[in-house]
Amino acid sequence: VGSTKYQVPSAKLPLGGKQPGTLNLVLGTMNNRFVLAAMILLITSFPLAGADTARTPAAVMSFRVGKGVSNVVADQIARNLREQMTATGAYEMLSAPEMAGIFSKNRRQVGPLMECQEARCISKLGSILGVKKIVDGTIFKSGDGYAVNVRLVDVPTMSDVLVDAAQVKSSRKEDIAESAQRLAERLAKEAK
Repeated sequence: VGSTKYQVPSAKLPLGGKQPGTLNLVLGTMNNRFVLAAMILLITSFPLAGADTARTPAAVMSFRVGKGVSNVVADQIARNLREQMTATGAYEMLSAPEMAGIFSKNRRQVGPLMECQEARCISKLGSILGVKKIVDGTIFKSGDGYAVNVRLVDVPTMSDVLVDAAQVKSSRKEDIAESAQRLAERLAKEAK
């Protein structure tokens, strides 16, 4: 039985007519992957037309406490309010440790402002923190629960944007979270 020779049709080869080697195929594939990854990154970096993705930088100060209110409860309420304000999507909140770090680096400026309750003082604290909105408040004992009075201060204008209050039924986590959520929803309307 005789042997048959197959002839491969000639094709135009890249690289000046030279047969591409393994290295060229790998580099070509890597370049294609890089270009694809760069395109995906570029496309996903831009918000959709008309989408408002900016969140307002904000902070919640430690609440001042009235008679019969522990600092632990006040911190729970402030922490819950921070979390709920973040959850609204309207605010980019500073955490308590971030605020403490910034305040410790600026002790001389911060010290006198912490005792002042005027909007201009709260606004200066917000300026030190680098936020546009800052929440300040007071908690009082009210029956078995608490009365929480808050105000949202616009840092650039040094003015109260919203003054609001909420009743917290008890020191139970669920009651605190529920009241914080209601407050956060009202504060979110004033984010811009």
